[in-house]
Formats: sequence, structure tokens, C-alpha cells
Amino acid sequence: TPIEAMTYTTLQELATMVFYNNVAKVASKHDPDLATLLRRLAKDETLHYAFYRDVIRTHLELEPNYCY
Repeated sequence: TPIEAMTYTTLQELATMVFYNNVAKVASKHDPDLATLLRRLAKDETLHYAFYRDVIRTHLELEPNYCY
């Protein structure tokens, strides 16, 4: 269903953000420019995550008894 796809995407955006931040921590010692780029990508993923999270929240507010 569309809401299931949105739920998956929400989790994927969050996981990708965590991944980029973790790689940035490791990269910062060896390649500061790469670390900066990865942190910027992580911020972008955070915005994606917030959008999908808010869509799901709104859906559940409109249909609180929704079951998958």
C-alpha cells in the first residue's frame, strides 16, 4: 500500500542519514572535504526523513485505527 511504501522510505532515509554521519566521522581524519560532503548529504537525508515522517504522522492522525 502507499502508506507501507512511505513507512519503508522513512526508515530508509533515517538509515541513510546515520550511515553518512558515521562514514563522515571516519573520513574526517583522512579526508576533511569528503567528511564535509557526507555531512551535507546527511542533512539532506534528514529533511527527507522529516517529510516522510510527517506524512505518516498526518495519515495516522486522520486514520488512527488504520491497520496494515
